[in-house]
This record gives sequence, structure tokens and C-alpha cells, in this order.
Amino acid sequence: MCGSSGLATLCAQTDSPRDSSSGGEWTTRAQALNELLESDSKYGFIVMDGNGSLYGTLSGNAREILHKFSVDLPKKHGRGGQSALRFARLRLEKRHNYVRKVRVGTVLLACVAW
Repeated sequence: MCGSSGLATLCAQTDSPRDSSSGGEWTTRAQALNELLESDSKYGFIVMDGNGSLYGTLSGNAREILHKFSVDLPKKHGRGGQSALRFARLRLEKRHNYVRKVRVGTVLLACVAW
């Protein structure tokens, strides 16, 4: 993780202000980001992709992983014919079940946190 000075440097490199004579625009953004890093507020996040999901919390610059699981979703079937619609339906059904599993896990983790 970058320290507060590293974050300001990163913002200076990636965000070029419209008026190059004053660096006030990116400085204001860096100050806001630094305040978030120093904050004691706790935020929850969910990262979800085709390989799995991750539930975590973020407080300042400290991250904590609460739960992580992987999933094996089927890829698109490259062959046509009579089974193409069935394979497409099975793929959609498995993706729907995966989204449902993530939703149920979110509710369970939220209930434990309260």
C-alpha cells in the first residue's frame, strides 16, 4: 500500500490539471483521498467475477477479507446443433445460481455484522 505521500504522488502523475500553472485540482483530490485513508469508518465491499467472489471490509488503509469462494462457471459451448440451446440454458442457470449464492452470502454476512 502507498503511504499518504505515495498517494499524492500517484494522483499527481495520473491526473493532469487543465491549468498546468496551478496544481490545485489534483491537490484537492489527494487531500480528500488522504482523509479517507485516515478515517475510522468501516466500509464493506464485494468483488464478484466469473471465477469467484470476495467479501471484505475496508477501514482507512486496512483491508480485511471476510469470506472468499471460487466458482467454476461453464464457458460458451462452441458447437451448434440441437444441443446449443440446452447448453446456453444450463450456462444461464448456473450463472443465476452463482448470483443467488453471492446474494445469500451478503445477507448472511450483513446479519452477522449487525
